Amino acid sequence: MSIPKEPHLSCYLAVLESALVHARSLTLSGRSHQQIADLLDAVHVIPELLNKWEQCDERALFRFLERYDQTYVSMESDFSLTRAYRQAEERFET
Repeated sequence: MSIPKEPHLSCYLAVLESALVHARSLTLSGRSHQQIADLLDAVHVIPELLNKWEQCDERALFRFLERYDQTYVSMESDFSLTRAYRQAEERFET
């Protein structure tokens, strides 16, 4: 078993945390069950793949995040999984 090196580990954990907080927010606001399901579907593989990093196709993993964004992000203010990753990456670099 291997885990990713930094910044990948911190970035994907930040994405997972952001997604869970956003799912809670969507639930409380009465938003679409489909959007919540799609959000959780996009991130549910992250914990398993972080523990099997040597087998992970990171590009395929990132495509899960992009697919959610393509469906639900239309404005800069919308929650974005790929933006959550990039923001975490920026925090790591500074």
